[in-house]
Amino acid sequence: MQHIPKFMHWLKYLSFMHTASQAGLANGGLQEQGVLLVMAFGYRLCAYFCLRKKISIRHL
Repeated sequence: MQHIPKFMHWLKYLSFMHTASQAGLANGGLQEQGVLLVMAFGYRLCAYFCLRKKISIRHL
């Protein structure tokens, strides 16, 4: 059994997996799927650029 402290319940809304499951439970239309695809791609792209910038700063 999992116990999540009450002050950490809001963290689930930062997860795109939570958003995906909620969208799947809604009506599962193309608009929701498109938004999830954009979010997943956007998060990965943001992480890529952040890591690339961090690596380029270290080599200075």
